[in-house]
Amino acid sequence: MIQNGHVVTITYVPKDAAGVQLDTSVPGEPFVYLHGAGQIVPGLESALEGAAPGTRKTLVVPTKDTYGEELPDVKTLLALTEFPPGIPPETGRRFRAQVEGGEIIFAVEKVAGDRVFINGNHPLAGKDHHFDVEVLDVRPATAGEVGHGH
Repeated sequence: MIQNGHVVTITYVPKDAAGVQLDTSVPGEPFVYLHGAGQIVPGLESALEGAAPGTRKTLVVPTKDTYGEELPDVKTLLALTEFPPGIPPETGRRFRAQVEGGEIIFAVEKVAGDRVFINGNHPLAGKDHHFDVEVLDVRPATAGEVGHGH
């Protein structure tokens, strides 16, 4: 049964509330993670606690337990002259930038004339996730896996 310190193999398909697929495990290549190491969204990890191989679940994980709410303070407007040199400001382009307290990955949301609208929220923030999950395997982690955290 799934518990902290176990290696878990799953397949999953997350969707938004409208049923649009957000991501998926690669067909034929299940996702393997160390339970309790924070390698999957907290709400999914919590919902899988205690499940055994062969378990299939359809889950709704609220925004607060996935990538969180969208934060307005990481959305901003830049003058084109403030945009990082060497990075063309194209809609959808992602880039890293230093901010107070660390580094954030931003995405260009829109370019309008000499203005660039950017967003530092995770692309899946602000969305509840609906997961179809199947637990394929569960085993105790080796000392090396626990030591590496994966």
